[in-house]
Amino acid sequence: MVLQPIAKIPYVQSVIAIYVGFFTNELFPLRAGELVRCFLLSKSTEIPLSVTFASALIERIFDGIWLLPGEGQCPAGFLDGEFHHDGAAAPEQRGAAWRMPSGSR
Repeated sequence: MVLQPIAKIPYVQSVIAIYVGFFTNELFPLRAGELVRCFLLSKSTEIPLSVTFASALIERIFDGIWLLPGEGQCPAGFLDGEFHHDGAAAPEQRGAAWRMPSGSR
């Protein structure tokens, strides 16, 4: 989507690059699939490798920008372990209904 103003990328080529990148991310550490995706796009189109790298960097920046407000929405109670949703029992009361009385087996 970021590369659309630069060159028309065939749908099949973009799908192949994305799925090979996902697979590479599963096999290798440090998000190596992003590099593979950029390499495949540059080899299958006339877009230079540096432009595909820049587009991947811009995508990660946008991801980070959208991640910050999402983390700001996280309730403070959830962070300290006291998050109660829809009237759920407090942590010390959870499981009290199924506990056996003391002294019985």
